[in-house]
Amino acid sequence: HRENLERLVAERTGQLQASEERYRSLVETAFDWVWEMDAQGRYTYASPGVLDLLGHRPADVLGRTPFDFMPAAEARRVKSLFEQIAAKRQPFAMLENTNRHRDGHEVILETSGTPILSTAGEFLGYRGMDRDITERRQAEAAVRESAMKYRTLFEGSRDAIITADPETYDFLS
Repeated sequence: HRENLERLVAERTGQLQASEERYRSLVETAFDWVWEMDAQGRYTYASPGVLDLLGHRPADVLGRTPFDFMPAAEARRVKSLFEQIAAKRQPFAMLENTNRHRDGHEVILETSGTPILSTAGEFLGYRGMDRDITERRQAEAAVRESAMKYRTLFEGSRDAIITADPETYDFLS
């Protein structure tokens, strides 16, 4: 029985190690920043993605809070929202927040997280990920700005303005 038990333990240990390696590989090669924080909101794990997003090495993030990387007004805004979420131990998704990259430029992140609970139901913190949406927000702002220019142009015009599809109207060819 002992040999059978030892074989079973060795087999399960190998399976656990393989599973852990798959998880680590997925997390550490993701473009997003995967993180964990404790019940006090301090990072206890940061994937290598944080270097690309905020310019900090994972080890430099540990023990700090998300608010340490935000401009002061943004930190107050997000902290107020997060305190409400954390008080209810709720998951959250796509919480936008502006951060400062290590070199000083602003980065807009979309943050999602889920609570970590012990087997007894005790709140241990959050696990989640951040995605850089800065370029998307800049593109959306450019589209809005362009739309406003054309709207102002069209609304202020005293001339008739028409649009036509050249494939539909032969006289435009």
